[in-house]
Amino acid sequence: MRTYGVERLGAFSDGVFAIVATLLVLDIKLPDPPLPDRELAHELVANVPAFFGWLVSFVVLARFWTVHHHVVDALARVSMSTIVWNFVFLMTISLLPFAASLVGTYEFHSAGPLVAFALGLGLSALTLGLFAHHVARAQHLRREAREDLERVWRHHSLVVPAVAVAASATALLHPAMALAVLTVESVAMFVMLRAPRAETAA
Repeated sequence: MRTYGVERLGAFSDGVFAIVATLLVLDIKLPDPPLPDRELAHELVANVPAFFGWLVSFVVLARFWTVHHHVVDALARVSMSTIVWNFVFLMTISLLPFAASLVGTYEFHSAGPLVAFALGLGLSALTLGLFAHHVARAQHLRREAREDLERVWRHHSLVVPAVAVAASATALLHPAMALAVLTVESVAMFVMLRAPRAETAA
């Protein structure tokens, strides 16, 4: 089986993440030209849904980048299957600005945009889990044994999609609550990733 260096895969992935992070903030903007009969405070309040869409998206994107970096760090080489799985994951990540813009455009008046947003994040988590599963199974590509990869792929393939479905159901009750559910799960994942390093340092 032909293999390749891991450097270009990591560099391209980082580039996609950087572009997505930049595009996310573009939905937070004031009317152009500014309306003379409206105060700045009113315009900022009108941007609250877009701001929350950006905030949750950025937190989730940072979490996905951290997990992706954690998984790629285990690789010494990559195969064509690795590259394909990575592209599938990046394809779902590239849709994140569109999903966030739905939240900013339709605000919290209907559940549909929040359901699409939550399910999009669940799909991204699922593809990241499948990418981690590929790396966990490809012992010939890894530079070291990494038992934690099993936990990563199970969590992202099973738990996060379930959370996304729960957030979608929550959006039917109150759209803004769906963002809170997704944020809590992402923050919890950051804590999980931090815990092993803290124990090691101790």
